Amino acid sequence: MNLSLSYYSGLGKRKNNEDAVSVLESVNGVLAVVADGLGGQENGELASREAVKTLIDRLSGESISPRKLTDAILEANERICALHADHPGAQTTIAAVWLGDGFAEAIHVGDTRIYQFRGDSILYQSADHSIAQLGVLAGDIKPGEVRTNRDRNKLFRVLGDKRVPKIAEKLLDIQPGDRLLLCSDGFWEGILEADMLRCARLTDNAEQWLRKMREIAEPVASDNNTAIAIVIRE
Repeated sequence: MNLSLSYYSGLGKRKNNEDAVSVLESVNGVLAVVADGLGGQENGELASREAVKTLIDRLSGESISPRKLTDAILEANERICALHADHPGAQTTIAAVWLGDGFAEAIHVGDTRIYQFRGDSILYQSADHSIAQLGVLAGDIKPGEVRTNRDRNKLFRVLGDKRVPKIAEKLLDIQPGDRLLLCSDGFWEGILEADMLRCARLTDNAEQWLRKMREIAEPVASDNNTAIAIVIRE
């Protein structure tokens, strides 16, 4: 697969980084992962890193499939729950995209987002597992109001929950010119989708695109902010 990829993770106004990010080249594609830890400082940091480490450990050297990917996430949930004896409340969100030949398997738990852009359109935007998102579905909150809604960070699905969370899955059809973005809430809260698209129009590759978006999102970020930008090439 011919693609351009770039990623970063910033502190925002926090003292430590509870986000984790990784990219894995597998034998049959590329896996991109972003996790955003919850539970406060050390606990959140441990949870997000455990989640990403589990996926990389389980899938490195493997021929990835949707089933293997979801199994790895469920194992990550178990591992994070096992941390609770010494680190109560350790939890994390996660978003992962496995890119194969002409498709991408997008999965997430929580409010770390996945976007697919084509031209000037958003083909896919993952739905946050938050109380604010439920308000959108009920018609009580406009989609554009989620960024400032007081319930946007109240999540009902996370990893590190003994009630095994339901994993959201979406098979994306991708073609040359498409762009994918995985990002923690500290990133997407600071940049509108219209600006993500505008930055895409001004750039040719993932590094340039992410740099343009960071110029908007990072200066206003109070939270850790992490993103992976992917451009599918001819």
